[in-house]
Amino acid sequence: MFTIPRSKRCHLFDSTDLLHLDFPCAFDAVETYVEDSHFSHRLVRCTDCSQLYLKEFYETIDWADGDDPQRVTLMPVVNAEAGKRLHDAFPNGLGAVVPRLVFDSPKGGPRTAGWVGMESRIDVTARETVRQLNAES
Repeated sequence: MFTIPRSKRCHLFDSTDLLHLDFPCAFDAVETYVEDSHFSHRLVRCTDCSQLYLKEFYETIDWADGDDPQRVTLMPVVNAEAGKRLHDAFPNGLGAVVPRLVFDSPKGGPRTAGWVGMESRIDVTARETVRQLNAES
């Protein structure tokens, strides 16, 4: 099972106020793997505790009203090497990877934010993939 070292226990793991996170100030960019106006993968570091995350930004363009749905996914990683391997293993999206923190801004709907996979029922395939990626670090 993928676990995050206690020394890197980020305040976001237990936060109950994720919707008010100030993204530009909460993370420093470490490395950019993919940069597009509607999709990106970056290694970022929490400015509070230095926990590393693979950050994915995804925007769906519907060409109507300008209120396009957006999603930001943060996947905690143990080091930069693990972040790069995770990007390489899932270049088209982190939707199968757990645990992950998801900030969702649907068109016309309320924003949501929360952890996926922090509970005990974790998708076995994704869990094993993440375990292997982090074990190689």
